[in-house]
Amino acid sequence: MRRNDKQEKKAAIDEYRQAKAELDRISRRDGYESDDYLTANQRVAEAAEHVPWYRR
Repeated sequence: MRRNDKQEKKAAIDEYRQAKAELDRISRRDGYESDDYLTANQRVAEAAEHVPWYRR
């Protein structure tokens, strides 16, 4: 595996984790599906496309 591939995978996993943390924070804050929640949820879905299922 090339170093660049490894860095890209790590970056994708980090982005996914950050998106999930933001979604959790907004979910706890709002308690309902606000516009912020839907935006954060979309970000998680987009980030998940680049992360293997076993890393989520």
